[in-house]
Amino acid sequence: MRLSRDTLLTALLVVAALTIGTVVTGRLPSADDVTDRPFVHLGTLGEPVQQRTGTFTVTKVDASHNLDVVQFGTVVASPATNGVFLVLSVELIAAGEARYVATDDLRIIAADGREFGGAVPGSVPCGPAQPGLPLECIVGVEIVPDALAGAHLRLPADARDYVGPAEQEVADIDLTITDADAGRLQAAT
Repeated sequence: MRLSRDTLLTALLVVAALTIGTVVTGRLPSADDVTDRPFVHLGTLGEPVQQRTGTFTVTKVDASHNLDVVQFGTVVASPATNGVFLVLSVELIAAGEARYVATDDLRIIAADGREFGGAVPGSVPCGPAQPGLPLECIVGVEIVPDALAGAHLRLPADARDYVGPAEQEVADIDLTITDADAGRLQAAT
């Protein structure tokens, strides 16, 4: 039995299509990969970032080698560091219900992927922000000086116990820190 030219061409096209489909499918992320990632909203310094819980804006970036934590007008802690405390002014306008800024869960991500953050000793929660009214929080994060340039802030949408990345919504805010800015911040007192 002899195959016609059209039959042979059709068979080759089907094999080529299946091969291309297999390669493309192999490069797509699996369902598990997608569900384990947080939902990320990108932004930059001074730009409002809208999340389901409200709008977040990093309005100012500063630094210091020591940080006074004040609660009800009294200094409750004065941690010092060999590194730098990156001091961020974060504005929150809550949506729907009163919210706290997730100060213990925020992270500074260095350009090389290193993460810094967590609770500063003696820190107090910021909030609650009432819906529609802006609340400004001053947040300090300890970081090593060589991680300043190119750093980003990862700020969860909600202050709550960490339950996993699939249930997280975060703002990824570029702090626009250049090498020159990093030098200025390192020298800040």
